[in-house]
Amino acid sequence: MQKSIIIHDTVHGSIALDPCASELLGSPEVQRLTGIKQLALAYLVFPGANHTRLEHSIGTYHVACRVAQALGLDADETKLVTSAALLHDLGHGPYSHTLEQVLLDMEGINHMELTRDVIVGDRRMVQEVEGLNSCRRIHSILGDHGVDPETVGKLVCGTYAGNEKEDMFVHNGQGFFNERLYLEHLIHGPIDCDQIDYLLRDSHYTGVAHGTIDLARLLHTLTIHNNDLVVKEKGVSAVEGMLVARSLMYSSVYFHKTVRIAEIMLAKTVRMALQNEKGQNVQMMDDEVLMNWLYGLGGFQRQMVQRLKYRVLYKTAFGKRIVDLDEEEQKRLLDITTKKGWESIEKGICQRLGLNDGAVVIDIPEPELLLSEPRIGRTDI
Repeated sequence: MQKSIIIHDTVHGSIALDPCASELLGSPEVQRLTGIKQLALAYLVFPGANHTRLEHSIGTYHVACRVAQALGLDADETKLVTSAALLHDLGHGPYSHTLEQVLLDMEGINHMELTRDVIVGDRRMVQEVEGLNSCRRIHSILGDHGVDPETVGKLVCGTYAGNEKEDMFVHNGQGFFNERLYLEHLIHGPIDCDQIDYLLRDSHYTGVAHGTIDLARLLHTLTIHNNDLVVKEKGVSAVEGMLVARSLMYSSVYFHKTVRIAEIMLAKTVRMALQNEKGQNVQMMDDEVLMNWLYGLGGFQRQMVQRLKYRVLYKTAFGKRIVDLDEEEQKRLLDITTKKGWESIEKGICQRLGLNDGAVVIDIPEPELLLSEPRIGRTDI
């Protein structure tokens, strides 16, 4: 059985991985994450943002270890939470969230469900090639270390729904106790290990200070009440700081207008490629493999790969904030969004201007935001 190993991380310093995590780290599905950038094409605006999903997964594991220790979780619960933290991103496709909406629309693929399938052994995220066939599977490793893959899969997939405040207190002498919901909150909740690490990590690598959060204060004020993860009153300021940090990082980094343009260019390229190239398993690719595939298709796809490589990006021709739309415009926008009507509008504009398909892209970011970060609206803590 593999021993514990130490990893030196840029954000958290020395991270000790227990024997289970050490063995999981060596699996092909986890190592695949080294080829997927955490912030996709954000490096075109923030040159330091070249960190990977693997770094983030290890960091999330470390945060989970610290939170578990602060909460006094027992050994079994700690192993469940830390395993889920390390494995929570296994189902991500190339360039992280950039292609999530495209692959959901065209292939019906949800990266969280894929992650669960990989963990329980129903699916692989790497090609069956010589040398990999003998590598141990995730569910087998977990089982050998006394961790139930099904439970880890459920934690990763997440079914979080915010509790009513009244449910957390005693009524008529009886408390309302759920089934250890705090374990799920640590992986999917308004405050979870995933968010804590990506805010700290993305802030560090982009050089944008907005993502700084008071982790030490959070650790001292998180506690468990009636099987829910709760925050003591003295930790309110730390929680508020985290929510503000999350909001600012979305406006200044994740949805920076130039980053957004690059991402919708790539999404458009893949969408058009999949319309002509049926049967391609884009979800299993990493960033480099995807770009090589698109380049090899020639034509529009090759042109767009070269544009992204040399930062010859599209420009904003027209834009409006949702708060500036009148009632009729909002209704029209909702209609376009729900019926996926933007593609026909894009083609119509291209035809009227005598441009090739793909030369005009309409971006309606809200549905994609809610898909990539469903916790963005959760402030019921």
